[in-house]
Amino acid sequence: MLRSILPLFVTLVAVLALEARAQTQVASLSGALPPEPEIGAFTAVMNTVERRYDDLPFALGERGKRTFANEAVRALEASSASIRLDDGTVLDVGPNSEITLDSFIYDPERGEQRLSLRFLSGIVRFTTGSMEKQAYEINTPVGSLTIRGTEFTLLMEEALHLVLNDGAITLSLFDGEEQDLDARDPDRRFLSVVDGAFITVPDTDGALREAMNALEFTFDTPGVHSAVVGDYMTAFFNRVTLETCASGDLCLFALERHFDRLCQIGVLRAEARRSLARIVAHVEKREGALNDPAGVSEILLESYAAIRAEVDAFPVSYGDARSCGSPAEGNEAVQVTRVTTQSGGSVKLRIDEVGADNLTPLQAVQSSSSSSDDGSNQRRPGSTNDDNQTPGKFADPGTSLTSPGLITPIQPIQITPIIITPISPPIMIIGN
Repeated sequence: MLRSILPLFVTLVAVLALEARAQTQVASLSGALPPEPEIGAFTAVMNTVERRYDDLPFALGERGKRTFANEAVRALEASSASIRLDDGTVLDVGPNSEITLDSFIYDPERGEQRLSLRFLSGIVRFTTGSMEKQAYEINTPVGSLTIRGTEFTLLMEEALHLVLNDGAITLSLFDGEEQDLDARDPDRRFLSVVDGAFITVPDTDGALREAMNALEFTFDTPGVHSAVVGDYMTAFFNRVTLETCASGDLCLFALERHFDRLCQIGVLRAEARRSLARIVAHVEKREGALNDPAGVSEILLESYAAIRAEVDAFPVSYGDARSCGSPAEGNEAVQVTRVTTQSGGSVKLRIDEVGADNLTPLQAVQSSSSSSDDGSNQRRPGSTNDDNQTPGKFADPGTSLTSPGLITPIQPIQITPIIITPISPPIMIIGN
């Protein structure tokens, strides 16, 4: 009987130890609650979501906890959150993403309604509540949004990408240029802003919109972030950037910048390799139709080894150290460090970031079932594609969207002194 009870006792001790450790981490982040009005609540939290006030972390997000005006919410790597404000507005925050809840006034009886938000980075889905539409003020790093009964998904990296699922919206850039979207018109449901200007996006078949919609999988399954973001960014590069760069040299610069952006937004090595394979296949397929076709192909061939070396330096799994930036004169790599999250994930932080001292440095631990990079076909935690391709050999990049169907093997993550076994996420495969 003792033998049968012992495993249950060990499990109980492990759970209590994890809970105590989480509470200790929250305590290390906590200060006084913000002296601001409560405006909503977390309805879902996966892994670790940091809450900040006056640029200082004060708590971690927990389901059921109330949110405050002037609070910043940042979902760390492989993490996500859903927030429902008191008027019914819903904000879904994906991995490596940050928003700020600037202000909120909702008193229907007195006719006072106002909501001010800032979408700073990453993936966010927004669904309006019961406020009058003119009461919403939504700002992004490139401009402001005016909404009219709206649900949309936004990806903010160096560029801004937005797909409208319902209603209508106007994006006004800082220079005064505007663009309207209307969900009733299939040709006016998607926009992109690159280098501060709207660009024309050839998406007659709707593939880019579909790829953008696939980003919503990150809210419920944040572990697929690397796969869906990598696939969307690659499809955008092939359809927009590569088709419009005026020469081989400019295309090469755009390609290097593409991988810098993938690194900064949190893409893993397997998906970066897949991105390179799809770009090479696209150049070969479209060689006769590209601007300066000979220059693009020749320069890509000549530069392939250096680009592949940059790709091979991407992190293998969530939590690995990451250094982004193409080494070039006047362009030093952006050095970043990573810190642990409550459940073993991590977040990319600048080394000199104020809040970094409040979290514990990550100790990377490979599970007993993981292997070193010895050319075997063993998958690593957080990797969603074959991460041991022979250099220079590409898998077929595919051309169509498929629903998540392939599941990576379950990999244990060691958190001393206990071992927890999470379920790996499904894999997204998105075509050119």
